[in-house]
Amino acid sequence: MANSASPAWEPYVPSRATQAQSFERRWHRFFINRFIDVKGLYLPLVLLALTNWRAHRLYLALDTTMLWNRYCMIHLSVVCCGRAVPLLWRVLEHESAMVAFDEYRPLLRRARWLLRRHPNTMLLADRGFANHDLMSWLQASGWHYCLRIACDVHLHGPCRHPIEVQALWPPKGEATSKKLYATAAC
Repeated sequence: MANSASPAWEPYVPSRATQAQSFERRWHRFFINRFIDVKGLYLPLVLLALTNWRAHRLYLALDTTMLWNRYCMIHLSVVCCGRAVPLLWRVLEHESAMVAFDEYRPLLRRARWLLRRHPNTMLLADRGFANHDLMSWLQASGWHYCLRIACDVHLHGPCRHPIEVQALWPPKGEATSKKLYATAAC
């Protein structure tokens, strides 16, 4: 992304440069600077901040962001005090925010290894990530998960017939119990 997207970032970077060539030289120096090591600086700081959270559930948010309708940034963030603090990310040249599981599986694997001392981890994701591959990976990883899905999605479980998500909703104004969920699902 360094070479092809750098001109698109120029309007967002404060600079006294007046010529386009000056902007380009500045970007080039930034991207080849061997002293800037994001993984070596940022990641250890985030992990250090998480050391005291081992006794609590750790919430991770998986999401995508489109940049200039050309790049898709997949980011895995730690949810803290209502904010998402980036943990890992990947940028792809991709024209859609919907990405295949193989594109973000490396982020999940790395996060699982980095957070191996956090036994109570929950992944939160939007409907764009609701797929069989992710569900299988999450079940194998031991992470908890909460995926937002559309009400017309059919769930296949231990029952004989699939059931729509909307059939699991309790009546308006009432709460549901595990017993109600178990009976509604079969």
